[in-house]
Amino acid sequence: MVDIMAAIRARIRAAGAPAPQGGPVSVTLKGGQWAVLETQPAEWAGILDEMAEGGEEVPDGSAHWALLDRISSRLGGPAHPTFGYER
Repeated sequence: MVDIMAAIRARIRAAGAPAPQGGPVSVTLKGGQWAVLETQPAEWAGILDEMAEGGEEVPDGSAHWALLDRISSRLGGPAHPTFGYER
């Protein structure tokens, strides 16, 4: 499993600056890290959608889909990627 937060903290330490409080941080990630960053929200959205459709009292995956849409659009990707999961 790739630890995205560890990569971000390492990037901040490498810059020699204190961690910003709520501000943006420029981060360079490896291909595997980007893959995890993009596919995990889709996977969780799909799981939550299935659970909600099955009558379980959980929120649907809409928040995860919105996060994935935002990541994809910020990276110049498609507007609504699914990574093979049903929206």
